[in-house]
Amino acid sequence: MTDADGIHRPDMSFELVYTEDGEERRPSAQVVGWVLRCDCYAHAPATSHGRRERWIDPQQWVRVPSQSLEDLDRFRIFADDLDASEVGWRDEVKHVAMRRWRQEHLTPLDVDDEIRAAVAARRTADAQLDAAVARARKIGRSWAKVGAAAGMTAQSANERWKDKV
Repeated sequence: MTDADGIHRPDMSFELVYTEDGEERRPSAQVVGWVLRCDCYAHAPATSHGRRERWIDPQQWVRVPSQSLEDLDRFRIFADDLDASEVGWRDEVKHVAMRRWRQEHLTPLDVDDEIRAAVAARRTADAQLDAAVARARKIGRSWAKVGAAAGMTAQSANERWKDKV
């Protein structure tokens, strides 16, 4: 999501974790922690099951009873009862949460994209190489010369391309 200033803002938020399952709204005193989630998949097409996915960090951020026990790098957050539902808006919490979100959610997506791009580039390069070998053989180049140009033996070149030319 991009805001009016053109700055990318993630669809990331904290989900409250309560002492018991069930009701959507509970008193702030029952909040025991938070889970980081991202709804970016909600903008993607539905899965084969017909539903939209969302990323939820498996790490639970635990609520601690005093400011002195807060340690954001260890996922421990202090929030009094008035601030329990708004803890994700604190600048220092947002900073650590964004770092975690990038590391655990975006980096794997980026790596997947890099792999896909490399596979596509390799397919293109393989097709170009096959076409070049076919042209070389068409003008009478020997398997020894084709192999030398491809960095392999004549026998390897012949085995690789004999059925393609």
